[in-house]
Amino acid sequence: MRVMFKALAYATLLALLGHWIAPAYQALLMGLTSLAMGRELAPPADRFVDLSAANLLTIFVALCLASDFAPWGRRFRAILRGVPLLLAVECVSGIIGLSAGGGVDSPGALGVRWHGVLAELLELSRWLAVPLTWGVLLARFALRRYGVLTSAQAPASPEPTNRVQARGMSP
Repeated sequence: MRVMFKALAYATLLALLGHWIAPAYQALLMGLTSLAMGRELAPPADRFVDLSAANLLTIFVALCLASDFAPWGRRFRAILRGVPLLLAVECVSGIIGLSAGGGVDSPGALGVRWHGVLAELLELSRWLAVPLTWGVLLARFALRRYGVLTSAQAPASPEPTNRVQARGMSP
């Protein structure tokens, strides 16, 4: 539970940074999605910036920083690996939404009801990607700390070759 309170504190501190990077992050997402789809996507006419994508990154980084069950180096590696993964999830959900429905605001060939269901599922998948990515990248440290994963179940490390190495001293 302490991790969640720390994550809330980190997310609060990172909120301003998330809002600051939101326009650039939205432009990056639109550029990558345009490249993947092979067509130019126009930015919103009203210059509206969707903050949810940047908020996802903010929450993911906050969760990683608050994960006191993992060493700091592992937390930073999780951030470096997780951010591109979340970027890919955003692009894929955008491509699926644009391909299936013709865009967020038009029902296209799916019809109004199914377009709404698809939009909600895509939004849910984006938000579920955050805790799932965090869990995959940092789970073994939490499982080991809380006794779910024992050292016998952990990935094997090389056995010491002599008694000096077994005591942890260098030869």
